[in-house]
Amino acid sequence: MIGRAYSASFDNVTVSAVQDLFSLKAATGMAFVVTQIEIGCIGIVALQELRIRLRRSATITQGSGGSTPTPNPMLKADVASVTTVHANDTTQTTTTLTTLNAGAWQLANGSYLWVPVNERNAPIIVPADGFIVSLDTAPSSGTVMSGCIYFAELG
Repeated sequence: MIGRAYSASFDNVTVSAVQDLFSLKAATGMAFVVTQIEIGCIGIVALQELRIRLRRSATITQGSGGSTPTPNPMLKADVASVTTVHANDTTQTTTTLTTLNAGAWQLANGSYLWVPVNERNAPIIVPADGFIVSLDTAPSSGTVMSGCIYFAELG
């Protein structure tokens, strides 16, 4: 499954509410596959475990209140991505969502890392649909987080 590879990230954002850490919307006529997700934090003040869900949405309406990071091509000379990326939306995606993975992140143990077991387990998002990394538990106090999502456009 080869495609044009990209990454999108947020850096040193204070997170204190439930939110979509990432939401990606496929362009019309262009699918994408999610290949890796990394979320980390610094300066935790309390031991806590946060719920994270990886979700898919048909005809996504992305949330708001965060940022719109520009995806960076992994090959420097590659073309710009046509996938729309949002990060840290505190008004979350509200369309019908399908949970693909539900897990927990123990902040004291370091970073949250999700990588599909193999190519067959990587979520493929069809044109106009979306993929969401949902933080479903708010940290007990503002926690500084950084994150990166890797994906490849298939088209």
